Amino acid sequence: MINKQKIKYITQRAILTGTLSLTLLSGKTINTNAHEIKSNYSNFYEVDEENDKRIVNIPEKFKKIITDEIGKSDNDNVTISDLNNFNPVYYFNIDVDENDDLSWLNYCNNLLTLTITFENCNSLNPLKKINELRSLEHLILINNNNDGLDFTNTNAINFIKESNSIRILSLSGFNIEPGILENLKNLERLSIGNGKDMNIDYSELTFLSSLEITDGPYTAATYITNGDISVLQKNGVSISGTTDDFLEKLESVNFKIDKIVQSLDIKETDSEQEKLNKILIYVLENCIYDSDVKNNTSDDILSFYEGGKLYGALEKDTQICGNYSALVCALCKRVNLKANYIVDNNHAWNLVKINNQEYFVDSTWLDDEYFVTQTKMQDPEGNSNDYIYKKVSSLDLLKSKDYDSLKMTWYMVDPYNFSYIDQNGTHITNNIPSYIKVTPALKENGNQNDNTVVIEIKDKNQHKVFQISIVILIGILAGIPTGIIVKNRIINNEKNKVKVLKNSRD
Repeated sequence: MINKQKIKYITQRAILTGTLSLTLLSGKTINTNAHEIKSNYSNFYEVDEENDKRIVNIPEKFKKIITDEIGKSDNDNVTISDLNNFNPVYYFNIDVDENDDLSWLNYCNNLLTLTITFENCNSLNPLKKINELRSLEHLILINNNNDGLDFTNTNAINFIKESNSIRILSLSGFNIEPGILENLKNLERLSIGNGKDMNIDYSELTFLSSLEITDGPYTAATYITNGDISVLQKNGVSISGTTDDFLEKLESVNFKIDKIVQSLDIKETDSEQEKLNKILIYVLENCIYDSDVKNNTSDDILSFYEGGKLYGALEKDTQICGNYSALVCALCKRVNLKANYIVDNNHAWNLVKINNQEYFVDSTWLDDEYFVTQTKMQDPEGNSNDYIYKKVSSLDLLKSKDYDSLKMTWYMVDPYNFSYIDQNGTHITNNIPSYIKVTPALKENGNQNDNTVVIEIKDKNQHKVFQISIVILIGILAGIPTGIIVKNRIINNEKNKVKVLKNSRD
């Protein structure tokens, strides 16, 4: 369970405070010395007095901010000249909604530092009408109210890509599309954090002079490894966080993750599926879900995230969903599997790419699932005897070669069909990053919409194989069918049923 609002509030306050403090005071990492820059850019552009007298139509929600800064009353008109001369001493912060018009910013030729906070936005569209901010040195973008806001390669960020003046970029709360930051070659300093999906090739960021990470070390370790750190440092990129000992702690957390990877015994010849199986086996063997967390307070829940998402998985005796999912993400990254951290108001799980197709995998739910085989024995005359029951845990299914024919079907579900199937609403989400093109996984018979799977279960003791056709019904939870119809088939005088017990976790 995740108290997302409280975690988000604390994290964003820390990010905003840290960003502005660094900007205003420290001279460290993302600082811009406003007075020095002002001296470089003041009166840099030629003045067209007649044109500069034209009135600029500024939306009311922004006009008061401008008039207060330039010393005009709320009813006064704002001219191009006013905006040309507009230059707050330190920083300028505006909150934007999806349909806000920011074209008036194009006249702010002496604006040095700008913070844009996205409040009720589903995209970066408010940036589309910004053509250039010719003096802007430091741009801060904060996603304040949308889990699925993506920093993607769209027209909305053209002014950033084409800018010759922006040297410092700070991003908070965005999913980052692969290849975007790597192409912003004019940047010198970059600050990132509080995103759900950070797809960055750090070997392509060696043009930076510094990288600041505003997440805690137990979250940063899900998207930056010690190998990444080494590549950056060898190329002269300094790395820092919000505390003086951040880098030391991050390297320590990464070392723990690397030791886990070594214990997985993953071979070069292992398929992507085999790699994922080994990761899930480790997670199920070493994580214990905290069953009391649903009754705990927000502060109790936050104790699982001290320093970030991996804290509970690495430092506590019990874990909750965000810890499970973060651990899967961190391990997948280190064995070259693409895994996304997916979260809604109450739950976290993963989207994993296997053989160029994406699947939902929920290790939290998987940890509490097991199959029950029900065998009804019959005597030679056909009379029924007692049932024989056998529990087979998810972990045993993953570890046993007898269940290889199940492949990925029983614990991995195609999100194209899955997102709106879960009746509990646990896994309904709209925050899969927009740059991930989710394609429905083909079932064994080639029909994308047919959830019927044929599996083989080998009985170790009697060396018999049972063919069972399972129809996955509504109620699929993270790839584990919670309700199934079994087409029974009598083989060697045994009638076999397989079912999965319903899981009650958030």
